[in-house]
Amino acid sequence: MKLVSKFAAGFDGIVVYLAVLAAAMCVLLMLGVSINVVLRYFFDKPILGMETVSEFFLLWLTFLGTAWVLKRGKHVRIDLAVNRLNLKTQAVLNIILSIIGAVIFLFIVWYGAIACWDYIQRGVWLPMILRPLKGIAWAIIPIGSFVLAVQFLRNAYGYLRSLW
Repeated sequence: MKLVSKFAAGFDGIVVYLAVLAAAMCVLLMLGVSINVVLRYFFDKPILGMETVSEFFLLWLTFLGTAWVLKRGKHVRIDLAVNRLNLKTQAVLNIILSIIGAVIFLFIVWYGAIACWDYIQRGVWLPMILRPLKGIAWAIIPIGSFVLAVQFLRNAYGYLRSLW
């Protein structure tokens, strides 16, 4: 059991680290876009590639922060019908939905990793000003999906424990 609690603490640390990284990217994105607007409209000299950076920051901060949001239960839920059920039925439903979420994101991990590896092997570049490697730019999709799948499984386990 000690190994499980060490894993849980380590995983929680990873989730928090990724969320902090997402928050930092959000702040940098806000500053970068604001500076770019000022430079474009007042000096007619925008930052070259800022749109590309913005696109990737939006993608990365989404996949970096989702597990943290799910862990805290702050994601969007439509629980109008669920709240009318008794607590045991809610827990069973949440277990089922958490397992379904984990399976879906494990599929995304699998196919996302295959696609990223293929892009890296073929050296596929994105047709943008900064021309990033597509496989590297999109690597956050399987990475973030894996962390999210593990968090879904942890949530399912938590709901299962609530039944005992």
